[in-house]
Amino acid sequence: MTFMKKEITFQDLLEDRRICASLFSHVSARTLLRLDRLCRLAHSAVGTYMKATFDVNTLLARFFSDPLGFRVLQAHTGTLVSGSSALQFFDRTFYPASDLDLYVYPRHRREVGRWILDAGYAFSPGRGQDADFEIAVMRNPQSRGLHYVMPGVSGILTFYRMHRERRLKVQIIVARRTPMEVILGFHSTCVMNVISFERAYCIFPLATLERRVSLLAYSSQGRSTRRVEGLDKYTARGFHMLAYLPLADLVLPHKLAPFTFGPRWLGDRDTWVIKLDTTHIPPTPPPNPYSTARTCDPAVLCNFFVRYDLTDGAIMELCVLESPVLRYSYVLADNDAIDFLSRALAAKACDEQFKVVACQLEDSSYVDALLPEMCLGCMRDNLARRSSSLRA
Repeated sequence: MTFMKKEITFQDLLEDRRICASLFSHVSARTLLRLDRLCRLAHSAVGTYMKATFDVNTLLARFFSDPLGFRVLQAHTGTLVSGSSALQFFDRTFYPASDLDLYVYPRHRREVGRWILDAGYAFSPGRGQDADFEIAVMRNPQSRGLHYVMPGVSGILTFYRMHRERRLKVQIIVARRTPMEVILGFHSTCVMNVISFERAYCIFPLATLERRVSLLAYSSQGRSTRRVEGLDKYTARGFHMLAYLPLADLVLPHKLAPFTFGPRWLGDRDTWVIKLDTTHIPPTPPPNPYSTARTCDPAVLCNFFVRYDLTDGAIMELCVLESPVLRYSYVLADNDAIDFLSRALAAKACDEQFKVVACQLEDSSYVDALLPEMCLGCMRDNLARRSSSLRA
């Protein structure tokens, strides 16, 4: 009896999900995205793998029995997941002893904390904090002896619970103004990754996921005063910490350079953005009857300037935009945009104040939902002005 050997084709490999999952798990993120553009069959195979692998509910299920409920909370409060959990998500890895770091707007710290308590966690007060969560959260949540001392942080609230003989830890990092100000002040670039309710963002994907290097960094708003422990932690996790870049990296073409300097936006072409499934997340309601509901996460509007310094590494230059007609604060670095929005928001604030007094309204309207379009309008005006000056 003779047996006919069937020739295994590339198509056969791509059509077998188990083989694809095994193969794709051993390639880098960049290779994975290149395979996605190879052909229609490869695109389908990579899409299937990415949908299963980059499922944020799987990450959140380590800490919460209702990950979808947490994402609904994220959508409502603008809470961001960052730190080691976001890095694990992009790096397709698992750090057994890692905790979940949540970066929260100050106005939502009690709401997020109560949700975590309802999820079975117990509040663990830091030194100088009241043992009662309701008292601690209403006072300045800052505790002494923080593991990290980061710019833009108002305080940290810590929660624990036991699950299958494992002690789970969740921390609320309360931003003084906006979570992105805190995240852009991290000790180095490998942890500058963010997960909102709708998208995940890796700001330096080539350096972090392909080269596994991390450039020391600090924010123009201040620098971490105790970052050695953080650097040591990620060195132990396989990242090479750089105080400065080799000359060869500074002269590489843009597409090959591990770091992109200059003006950046969260979600720009140099950011790896993964769109998350939001099928079962309801639309966010407006903050009051006079305001328009926002359709995207506040983190989307985030502009910063990355400046390279030979001695300090990456300096994240940014300002924080605030206004009485904005429910949230926003990170911006473009001077033209800051000037344009400041004037527009000041005029809007005057109009709203007049309406409150003249019409005896209980509250004024917020214009956060209009801010992305206002930014686009500012950029269009700048482009038209520069074009006209070139023609002249």
